[in-house]
Amino acid sequence: MSSDILSQRKLGHGDILFMQGDEANHLYIVHSGEVEVTRQGPDGLHDIERTAQAGDVVGEIALSASQAYDTGARANGPSSVVVIERRKLLALLKKEDKFVSALFRILVQNLLSVMDHKNEAEQLKAEAEAALANLAEDEETDDDNDVADLRP
Repeated sequence: MSSDILSQRKLGHGDILFMQGDEANHLYIVHSGEVEVTRQGPDGLHDIERTAQAGDVVGEIALSASQAYDTGARANGPSSVVVIERRKLLALLKKEDKFVSALFRILVQNLLSVMDHKNEAEQLKAEAEAALANLAEDEETDDDNDVADLRP
């Protein structure tokens, strides 16, 4: 891969790579240190989804067409990342063999599909956990009423 599409960025603890909702223009490969991938929860707080280490990729949504980051990312201590600018990567792919470009598009579509399924599964899991919690709460209330019915 051509070095003109790659750059390196050094980060200090807490430095932000991108915020959830920012336009996704860059893909990052953690070179050293750690990067926390966060998602804003319903309470407004940013929960850590995962911690990316050397060799891990963050911001892969930038490979798709004009989307926003669905997570945020910040350095967890001194770190460095390799930055790949989406625009430059796509320009390079246009120059490549049509087979390579088509294969890249297929891989990106598959990645995005997997990410969508993961998000759907997480949503279903959260809904199921909430339903179970409500059921347990209802059973506890029913048990309390049963005891009250036994009192003289």
